[in-house]
Amino acid sequence: MLRVTVNTKGGGGKTTTSTHVLAYLLYQGSPINVVEIDNNNVSSIFHNSEILASKSITTDQKELRRALSEAVFDPAQEYIIDAGGGDDSLAVIREVIALGEEVEFYIPIQPDRKTLHNVKETVQAIGKDYPIHLILNNFYPGERETAFWFIFGDQDNGFEPNLAILRQFNSVISVPHSRTIGQAEAFGKTVGDVALAEKRLNFAAAKAEARAQGLDAFDALLKEHNRGLDAIDFLDSIKVEKRK
Repeated sequence: MLRVTVNTKGGGGKTTTSTHVLAYLLYQGSPINVVEIDNNNVSSIFHNSEILASKSITTDQKELRRALSEAVFDPAQEYIIDAGGGDDSLAVIREVIALGEEVEFYIPIQPDRKTLHNVKETVQAIGKDYPIHLILNNFYPGERETAFWFIFGDQDNGFEPNLAILRQFNSVISVPHSRTIGQAEAFGKTVGDVALAEKRLNFAAAKAEARAQGLDAFDALLKEHNRGLDAIDFLDSIKVEKRK
């Protein structure tokens, strides 16, 4: 199965969606293969991740078809294709469909009404034969409807809900803003890596060991513990609503 993150508008959170959200949701103990089709090589920062195994493919349009056709997609593994914006996303949609693999698409957007044009453009490029999921990114916790007023409406200011937009998607995934994303990246990890480390930690035993090592070790453990709790809270706050 190929999961493809696309949007003709840049800055919608495609790489964040691919590396922090989808990879965590798909993780079953084996690394998720993130294939980045962009010149920024953002996924290469996750050098301490056990969740991701990443590689990059050039965005050169002449080489994209060749690179994708020569990629060996093992049906026993999970793959996320992280596309660049604009023409890169359109090219990736076209070439991935041409591969004939089982595929579904994810379109991440920010709380910006102008992005609706790009959502429409991206959905039209994909067509009706493949599952499509909408990712609502970067709103303050508990304020999704306020941030995405152009979908859910704003009665106080005279805007009716535009929920028909959501009917074309198989699911809507809501991902609130969180500083824990950037903090995980500072350690070369995804949020999922930080959360997994916390879940595996025997905190009582680790605390006793850190105390024996001295104040610096104890303080470092507490900070790591706090980051882990923040990561778990963030991932638990992600909502997946099935629409079809």
